[in-house]
Amino acid sequence: CHNGKMANIVSYDPQRERYQVRVDGSREEVAVKKDNLLQAARVEVVGLERQVKYNGQQGMVVSEAQGGRLSVRLDQGQVELALTFEHLLLQPGTRVTLQNLSKLEYNGKIGNITSFDRGAGRYLVELTKQQVLKLKPENIRL
Repeated sequence: CHNGKMANIVSYDPQRERYQVRVDGSREEVAVKKDNLLQAARVEVVGLERQVKYNGQQGMVVSEAQGGRLSVRLDQGQVELALTFEHLLLQPGTRVTLQNLSKLEYNGKIGNITSFDRGAGRYLVELTKQQVLKLKPENIRL
């Protein structure tokens, strides 16, 4: 069983729609569906009203938590928080899947975050070198 273990992506097989991953501390490789992976994404905590001391702190998504939350381990203080997506600012380079878009052909596409426009509240997501979309946080997922 490999649930909850850290791994590195080795390759992607588009025909099988599977990532080949190597489990940390092992030479074993496993073929895994994207829906069975959780990216260890770098994030900044934003918009907390009750625990404002954590706003602006950096951390890493380490697991899924209950209620649609993500468990984030902060870089300082060994604190782990269960946060909703709206309280996470994903960092450039994070791979995301597009969702809930009115242009249905974009739903399910995968892209890379290049930046976040704080004024507009939108991520710039590169699908190809020629195609960059400005998306609301609710239109992407890890």
